Amino acid sequence: MPDFAGGNPVGIPAAMEQAIRSICAIENAGPRDGTGFLISKDYVLTNYHVVSALIEAQHDDAARAAAFEAAECRFDYVTPGSGGHAMLGETVRIAEVVTSREPAPGDILPGGDFPPTHLDYAVIRIARKMGELPAADGRQRGWIPLSARATVPVAGEDVWILQHPWGEGWTRVQQSLIYADGMIVDGAAAGGRRVVHNASTRVGSSGSPCFAVNRGFALVALHNWGNGAGEGRAIPILLIANDLRGHPLAHLILDIPLPARNTRPNPINVTSRKQAALCLMDRSDPENDLIVAVNGELRWSPPGDDLPLVHVIVCKESDGQEYFADRLQHLIFNGPAERRDTKRIGALKRRLTPPTRNVSAPRWPKLEGAASGRHERRLRRLQNELLQLEAQGSHLLILQTSIDIEWAAETERQLIEAFAKKVSDRFSGSPDKIQVIVIFMTPDDDAGRRLGEAFENLWCVGQAPPHCGVCLRFEDIDRDDLHEWREQLEQAWGENAAFATALRASFNASRTRPLAEVAKELDESLVAYINSAVDDPNPAGEQMR
Repeated sequence: MPDFAGGNPVGIPAAMEQAIRSICAIENAGPRDGTGFLISKDYVLTNYHVVSALIEAQHDDAARAAAFEAAECRFDYVTPGSGGHAMLGETVRIAEVVTSREPAPGDILPGGDFPPTHLDYAVIRIARKMGELPAADGRQRGWIPLSARATVPVAGEDVWILQHPWGEGWTRVQQSLIYADGMIVDGAAAGGRRVVHNASTRVGSSGSPCFAVNRGFALVALHNWGNGAGEGRAIPILLIANDLRGHPLAHLILDIPLPARNTRPNPINVTSRKQAALCLMDRSDPENDLIVAVNGELRWSPPGDDLPLVHVIVCKESDGQEYFADRLQHLIFNGPAERRDTKRIGALKRRLTPPTRNVSAPRWPKLEGAASGRHERRLRRLQNELLQLEAQGSHLLILQTSIDIEWAAETERQLIEAFAKKVSDRFSGSPDKIQVIVIFMTPDDDAGRRLGEAFENLWCVGQAPPHCGVCLRFEDIDRDDLHEWREQLEQAWGENAAFATALRASFNASRTRPLAEVAKELDESLVAYINSAVDDPNPAGEQMR
């Protein structure tokens, strides 16, 4: 075996690097702290007895709140090189214990038996999807999926156990990650329900993964007992994997395919769900800004002005403004804002609900004709659009246009201010019945970027013209901007590894990209994702939320 100073695993073969990023110290979850490791992006495998306090408190609200308050997993807790100070890593809260099996009597008392279902394991869900996020080395953390085809380790086989033990002298201070190397002494102990090894483990190593050195560091067992003197036991991973086969989360943590569906895709459902997905793809921040402005929680106009009626959005032609237009009419201005999350998931599962407002989408007037009198002509066109709206109805007016270097921000501000006054006059008795969105689209070049910067500054918070609200500019998106979106898709449709891969790949060559470009690139994968979930009344993964 290689000689690594202090048992520190930094510098070990590349096959183990993924394992190191996946392992965590589990703290404040039971009578003794222990070790665990990611088996999916937000699921961790450990021993039952490591998190027994959480399991016992699960069904009592008061006890649960107290038990889970300090329980956490600590990742990247390592000591670089062969010495120095340990990096304390990153902690994440334990959200719930998803499933578990009690220890066997033989795990607790000498001479006890080992019933087949007493496998001393627990699968816990953590509050963040750490497997998708970067580890301390900057690479994606990843996870170690359980294999439904794992083999039981055999006597004489070399193993490594990566662990977070207590300090020397059995002091209850959890240590940074170290490895213990040893050999399988008995690969069929307790009727094949345990394996015996001679790796030197200490208290705190419970829940550590055991890797077969000569089989490409394959995960073969879950360490659950040791006497500190070179004698230890572990549960074969194959038994745990087989026990989890019938659990609803099996498709997330075992390398087995999802059950085949007998349903055929419904083109209407695919089309409507795709529309819902695209309008939710990003822009949560502009949505929030609009809502707080309309509700008067943040005033863009000077004190004393009425609630805003007219808003401006500046974007590039490749920023997917059409998706946000759908969002405006079907979600943002469609029913109570406090039901947004419910409406979003409902739209993804079925379709966007019809707008409760009358939606009109005329063009914002172009720069046409002689410059003399142009302002008045354009304002009359806008006033004519208002006259088409019933004063007693409830309306959403979306006016958009493409602009170029001939357009001047100050000129448009003056027109918007005059138009906002007309809107207020038209709906003076019921200002809550009208909202107007003006969308200025700039070219996708340097000139367009400069134009966007100018129009973005039509006004700032506290300086909007009377009856006007937000002035927002859409930016390019990066992969992190789509994290909330992907969580919503998974909540509605279940998880989909192929789509997750396509989403990561769409940002491989660039940190940020226009939203419409990303949407176009993901189109085929998104449709396939929808097809895999359509007409399924209980999409995979939904029952675990």
